[in-house]
Amino acid sequence: MADENRPIVKIDVAGDFGPAGDRLVKVVAATIGGAVEPYQIIRVAKATSRAAVIAAKTEIEIDELRHRALMRREREEIQHQRNIESITGLALPYLRSDAKPDQIDPDWISHFFEQCRNTSGQELQLLWARILAGEANSPGQFCRRTLNIVSTIGRDDAHQFEVLCRFTWRFSGGWDGSEPLVLNWHHPIFANTGLKFVGVMNLRSIGLIDYSANTNLIINIPRTSTASYFDRALRIETPDRPPTMPAHMDWSIPAGNVLFTRSGEELSIIPEVQPVPNYFDYVRDSWIYMASPTPGFRIQEV
Repeated sequence: MADENRPIVKIDVAGDFGPAGDRLVKVVAATIGGAVEPYQIIRVAKATSRAAVIAAKTEIEIDELRHRALMRREREEIQHQRNIESITGLALPYLRSDAKPDQIDPDWISHFFEQCRNTSGQELQLLWARILAGEANSPGQFCRRTLNIVSTIGRDDAHQFEVLCRFTWRFSGGWDGSEPLVLNWHHPIFANTGLKFVGVMNLRSIGLIDYSANTNLIINIPRTSTASYFDRALRIETPDRPPTMPAHMDWSIPAGNVLFTRSGEELSIIPEVQPVPNYFDYVRDSWIYMASPTPGFRIQEV
């Protein structure tokens, strides 16, 4: 008789990831119905689908089509389990010491594994792993719609999004957020990094960005703001509001044609990217040129 406690698949993760790692493994195990060992997730071998196959084999007359369907389902479930455990193992090194995996919404983590279980490629598994770690570090950081979008992303889409994230600025001071600044598609600084118009349009169809073909998008700036690009930053000071400016309006700066959606902004923190050479200077000089005709509109590096 087969050992019912023998694991189908288990993950051995090198390294000690502390209590946060222990808690994340336990949360995952509770969700997918597995038993827990230190830094391993062990799946109980007697799955429902396998029991059905064994029962079918004992029948004198077996429907071959039904048998093949059950065998296919068993193979799929085993592969799903491998993927889930691989993603969980990859997430552990990204946990902070103050991570709160036990505060992840159970419905969120169930939905997470429902969306990621078909992902076998290591590159996309790492994307899912960093989302799981990010949610454990800051529960509520990623919405379920973002998980739905990630489940539709292919390798080419992930690469284009990673390239786009190299142009991401972080804003703070009255308005906090992140946006990719593609001020001029024809400037070689964008083409030379591999950013492709077709690829960006695919990101739009997926739901990661908004795109305006005919008008430049803008970012409203309160009295004083800071725009940061990696380890460099600009301080933006706007002039007093003229009496003719409507109450609902603010001063603004051009942002090009591309803005993140909520899901795009959530995911923009995931890629580990490097700054584009000379890009900070390009944006700074463009904004200073734009602001120069307006007295009191100051942009300077800090």
